[in-house]
Amino acid sequence: MFLSLFSLFFIFFCSVCFVFYFALGGNFTLKPAALTSTISSITWKHNDNLLAEQLTSNSKPDYYPQNEVRISLNFKTGELSIIKLTEKDAGKYYVQINTVIQNVGYQVKIIKRVTAPTVVVQPLACSDTSTDCTVDCQGVVTGAGTVRYFWKEDDGDWKESAKRKEIKNDADMQTIKEFFCKVNNSVSDEESLATKNPFYKETRSWCLLLICFQPSPMEWTFGEKS
Repeated sequence: MFLSLFSLFFIFFCSVCFVFYFALGGNFTLKPAALTSTISSITWKHNDNLLAEQLTSNSKPDYYPQNEVRISLNFKTGELSIIKLTEKDAGKYYVQINTVIQNVGYQVKIIKRVTAPTVVVQPLACSDTSTDCTVDCQGVVTGAGTVRYFWKEDDGDWKESAKRKEIKNDADMQTIKEFFCKVNNSVSDEESLATKNPFYKETRSWCLLLICFQPSPMEWTFGEKS
């Protein structure tokens, strides 16, 4: 099977390919490596298929397929832009400028944004009399690629942890009022609303107000009746 120069480039020089993640429905702009001369012609390919080209500075760019309106080419900078990304836009991109294939390629991955998660306390019967329970950061992450989970207690700092973690009904845990969780991937970041800690025990402070009255001293004058 015949392999084009573009295909051979990716086979032998994949070590200089950059991997980029973009959100489904979002936009991207790919920039060529630094140029040492003015652009006289430019060709972009996607998965070995012609995508966009402009052969002279005076001509208009051609896009493929010809009815594709999401693509734009900046002849001055060589940048390729695509809007309203679909899963079909994923793949390998490479550019030829002034008849020379650049030594940099682009591997584009299209992933979904994560949704706002919810902290779920398990089991459902978990209460302040339970010895231990679990909290689970639940959200839709299908098609979102690699995701990471973070937890926060009250107004504390975010700390990366597992999606699901155990909580024990001890003195430290009883001082925590609420839990928050956050999930992120390469293109999005969402956090949950507050969820009450089933082990929280409110600390009550009592204040006793004492009001003291000091009677005025009696004055006695000899020779006079009081």
